[in-house]
Amino acid sequence: MSIAAELQTPLTAQKGEDVEVERKDGEDGESADGTNDLQAGKSLQWLVRHDLKEEGMHVLAVTVSYTEVVDTEERSRSFRKLYQFSAQQALGVRTKVGELTRKDVQGKGKVFALEAQVENMTEQSILLDGVKASLGKGLRSTGFNSEEKVLLMPQDVEQVAFRLEQEEGAELEESAGRYVLAQLTVDWRLAMGQDGVLKTGWLGCRKK
Repeated sequence: MSIAAELQTPLTAQKGEDVEVERKDGEDGESADGTNDLQAGKSLQWLVRHDLKEEGMHVLAVTVSYTEVVDTEERSRSFRKLYQFSAQQALGVRTKVGELTRKDVQGKGKVFALEAQVENMTEQSILLDGVKASLGKGLRSTGFNSEEKVLLMPQDVEQVAFRLEQEEGAELEESAGRYVLAQLTVDWRLAMGQDGVLKTGWLGCRKK
C-alpha cells in the first residue's frame, strides 16, 4: 500500500504540487514494524505536511494504491479522495520604521527605530513563540521585547520594537532611495500544536 498527495492552491489550480506524506507508526492499530501490510480490522495512518503560503481555497488530492489478494490472486487497486478547505491569514503585522534624529542618539552612525504590531486574526488562541529581525548590511540590533512566549487571544495585539544601529565604518545597503534595514520573522503555534512562520518583506526607511 502506498499514499501520494498533491495540493492545488489558488495559484496552481490547474496543476497541483506534490506534498510530503509521512508514515505514522504506533498505537491505535498502526503497524509498528514499518510495513505497509494492512491486516484485517487494523488501520494505517499517514501525515500530510505542507507549508501554506497562500490565502483562499485549497484542494488536497490523496491517492491510495494497494494490492488486493483474493484466493491467492493479486489485483492492483487505487482510489482518490479530494479534500477542500480554505486557508486564511492567522497573523497580521503592521510595521513602522523611522530614523532617529541626532539629538536622540550618540555616535556618528545612523540609528533607526523599528516597531511592529502582531495581531491574532483567527478565532482561536495563538502562542507567539517569538519575533526575530534579520538585518540588512552594516547593521546591529537591540530588541526591546519579552523573551517569554506570549499567548494571543482572538484580536489581541502584541507590540515589539527593535533599535537598529549602523556599525562603525559600515555602509548601509540602499535600494530605490531607501535604506534596506530588516526583515521580521514571526514564529507561532495554535492550540493543537500546529506551527507556522510569517515573514515580512524587507523593511526600509527613506534616505533623508
